[in-house]
Amino acid sequence: MSDASNSSDPVRPLNEADHRLVKEINEQWTREQALSELKDHLQIAIEVELATIPIYLYTYYSINRTPDSFPESDISRFADKAGSTIMSVAVEEMLHMSLASNILYSLGQQPELYLKSPGPYPSNLPGHSKLGPDHKPLALPLSKLSLEQMWHFLEIEYPAKADAPPEGKNWQTIGQIYAYIRCIISSEHIKDSDFHKGREKHQIQPTNYSPNSIDTVHPERSFDKTCPEPAPAKNSAAAVANFSSQENSHAGPSALMTIDSCERALQAIQ
Repeated sequence: MSDASNSSDPVRPLNEADHRLVKEINEQWTREQALSELKDHLQIAIEVELATIPIYLYTYYSINRTPDSFPESDISRFADKAGSTIMSVAVEEMLHMSLASNILYSLGQQPELYLKSPGPYPSNLPGHSKLGPDHKPLALPLSKLSLEQMWHFLEIEYPAKADAPPEGKNWQTIGQIYAYIRCIISSEHIKDSDFHKGREKHQIQPTNYSPNSIDTVHPERSFDKTCPEPAPAKNSAAAVANFSSQENSHAGPSALMTIDSCERALQAIQ
């Protein structure tokens, strides 16, 4: 097991719904079925994350983050903060796609991205039930920033209910499909050795990921654009900089991890 896993957060215990599915998998599935379902649904998870990235990026690029009044006016700083927040979400979706890809690759299957994004938008998400949380067809568009588009963001990120069952098909929240994957990994059919088929050094490495960049930073208040010195120089940009993605936004010492065991796969899912 990789040294990095020793300092990662412990895997949370399964809930009641998870235990029921794990029991069913142990008693009714074959090992071959478990491995096939695991690989199939990791690929679906990859395609789900891939489908969301253009939605966030399209909205991000509709925001003018460099108006003439920046950073003096409230509206210009609001626009800049909106942009940094949306970009941080897009970057996190890329992280999720990378983690799912590493798990799938460790199982010996190459993740597929080419021609796996949705057809023309508006689009549903792969495997999602026909209706969204408002009981209307889930049709996620590429659109500029608006209150309506913010609702579509919420449809994507809608949290699962505490008693929501893991779902491999016809799922309503992204959490349900990851819970389904987690249950398969937690079954007695899946072994640590299954994650040794794709070498760690060929996976996407933690050093390939950074949660923050110039696109995810915004000022908390006005600053002097002629004072570029780092903090704590008075009125410098660095003194008021705030990054949208915080260090505690992921489990363990690194957001992006390589996979070589059941535990590491479960930590990545978590």
